[in-house]
Parts: sequence; structure tokens; C-alpha cells
Amino acid sequence: MAKKILIIDDSREICELLEAMFAGSDFKVEFAYNGAEGLQKLAVFKPHLVILDVNMPMMDGFQFLEVMRCLPKFKETPVIMCTERQRVADYEKAFQKDVVEYVHKPFSREALMKKVLEILQ
Repeated sequence: MAKKILIIDDSREICELLEAMFAGSDFKVEFAYNGAEGLQKLAVFKPHLVILDVNMPMMDGFQFLEVMRCLPKFKETPVIMCTERQRVADYEKAFQKDVVEYVHKPFSREALMKKVLEILQ
């Protein structure tokens, strides 16, 4: 069974980049363009991994994480935070919410794919 990845990012450019990155892989990928849409997709898609931006309209990445971690089914789902924000406070906040990786944009596609493979193995 293919592992499922939910990508939540308001940048269509980033989503297209990640879609190309995962094309031809054994992963099934879904996209959401804000945290509220991400919560809807989370319940239906049931991903094995979430790649999450911080700065988004309606519900940012940290708000999404707060809700997601309250849902028993997704309490342990690994999350890679992928963001332009490089403040120490954001980094610490992410790991307090059990984020497994904090990746800065722009990112290396090879390095991100390596992290995804490590997490989902």
C-alpha cells in the first residue's frame, strides 16, 4: 500500500514543486492550501505524513497542529514543518508540538525527499 502524504501550503508554486518531486514515487499525495482545508483533507485522506507550512490564511500551521494533535487518530502522525520562518521561537514551538523535522524554504528537494524516506521507512 502506498504511503500517503498531505501537503498543506498556500503557495501553489511550492505545491507544484512538491508534486513534481513525488511524481513517479510510491507515495500518494494530496494538497490543501490552508489549515482549515488541511483539517478536512486529514479526516478523509488519513495521511502517514504531513508536510506543513506555517504562514497561511484562515488557519496557520501552528493552529492546524494544535487541532491535529487533539485528534487521537492523528496524535502520532509525523509532521515536517516547511517554512520561510527561521526564528528560534518558531523552531522551539514546532518541536514542542512534536514536529519531526523543521525545513527552511528554499529547501533542497533531495534533502527533503531523504527526510521523507527516513520518516516513512
